[in-house]
Parts: sequence; structure tokens; C-alpha cells
Amino acid sequence: MLVAGEHVPADPVTGLALLRSAASGGEPTACGYLGFIELRGMGVPKDLPLAIKDLGRAISLGDGTSKSELAYALVEANRWEQAEQVMADAGNGGDPIALLAIAGWREQGYFRPRDLEAAFALTARAAELDNAEARRRLGRMYGTGVGTSVDPVRAAAEYRLAAEGGDAAGRTWLARVTLSGEGVRMDVPKGLALLREAAAAKDADALLMLGRAYLQGLWVPRDDAVAHGLLRQAAAAGSEEAKAYPAALRP
Repeated sequence: MLVAGEHVPADPVTGLALLRSAASGGEPTACGYLGFIELRGMGVPKDLPLAIKDLGRAISLGDGTSKSELAYALVEANRWEQAEQVMADAGNGGDPIALLAIAGWREQGYFRPRDLEAAFALTARAAELDNAEARRRLGRMYGTGVGTSVDPVRAAAEYRLAAEGGDAAGRTWLARVTLSGEGVRMDVPKGLALLREAAAAKDADALLMLGRAYLQGLWVPRDDAVAHGLLRQAAAAGSEEAKAYPAALRP
């Protein structure tokens, strides 16, 4: 799409004109993408009411993928009950992202009292759709007993599936349990290899964990220079914990 500069040089003005033309002609994907950029203010002024209108139009034209976006827009507009209804409809339609969103709401107690069993069931449904993030979150639930019994073996299995599905955070969790022997046989070389792979994918927790390992000489020879470089990367990737090492953050 020209707006995003995919396949052709980026041309926001032309791309936006083409997008609006397609949307006005009733193309559902164009309506959905227009609502998406309006919701985020990407190349256009942020316009919540217009985003809700365009996303709703996309859905009415058959674009089911816009349902979860519409739900988030409705949350931002403080239209909680409608947001929950739209997100539930998307989840019932087999959208794993919607299922995970509702699971998070149930776990945190948004819109209604906390229901950890429901959160677990929804996450499991999303995982059955081969969603890597859902696999990782399901692993966390098994590992900590959220909505289910603690099962380190099953947790490790879910982390493995998440990592195989390309989830960098899932690879970090698989590294953790492999290094500690939780639910799997302890294997330091394998755990370190997994941790390095996740760090190479710029996962903040992996960078933090590997940086701490070099700082403490844990599993690897101590190397402050390497540690500080990794901690700087972790902080840049969004890790608040990495910022607790001021010496590492100095240029």
C-alpha cells in the first residue's frame, strides 16, 4: 500500500488519496485500514469518532479483522460495554488477538470482576489457533498457576511452542526454564543459546537477563563491557529494570 511505502516508494499523499477513494467505493479492507490509521494518527490527524465510523463500516462490509481494532477504539471512547461485546464477537469468530484481549481483561478484572478460570480458558482457545503469543501466555499461566494448577512441565512445553512459532519473548521464557531446570532438564549451553537468540531479536527481557549474566559472571565469564552494552540495549528496548544500572547506561 502506498501509505506504508510497501512495494513502491512511500508517497503518503497519493497513498492516502487512493485509500480514501477505495474506502468511499466500499472496499472493506480500505475502510478498515483507514480506521486503523485514523485511530493512531498515522499520516492523518488522530480522529477517534471517524476511526470508529470507518472501522464499523469495514465490519458491515464483511471485514471481520477490523472488529478487534473497533473494540480498542470503543475502549478509548469509554464505551466499555460495546467494546466488550465487539471484542467477544471477534473472539467467537476465531480471532486469537481478540481472545487474548478478553483473557487479559478477565485476568485484570476490567469491565467485570476478575475471573482467572475464564482468562485461562480464553488463552487456551487462542493457543489452539497456533498463536505464538497465546502459547507463551499459556505457559506463564501454567508456570504460576493462574486459572489452573501449577504445571512446570506443561509451562515449558508451551514456551517451546511459542518459541517455535517465532515469539521472541517465548524463547526468553524457554531459556529461563532451560537454565533453571524448571519443567525440563537443566541445560546451560542450550539455555544460553536460546537466550542469545532472543536477545538478537531485541527482546528486552532477554537482553536484560543476558546483561546481568555477564555482569555477575553467571553461566558466562564476567565481562562488564559486554554487560553494559546489553543493558543499554535492554533499556532502549523498553526495560525499566535495565535503567537501574546507571553505570551501564553511560555512553
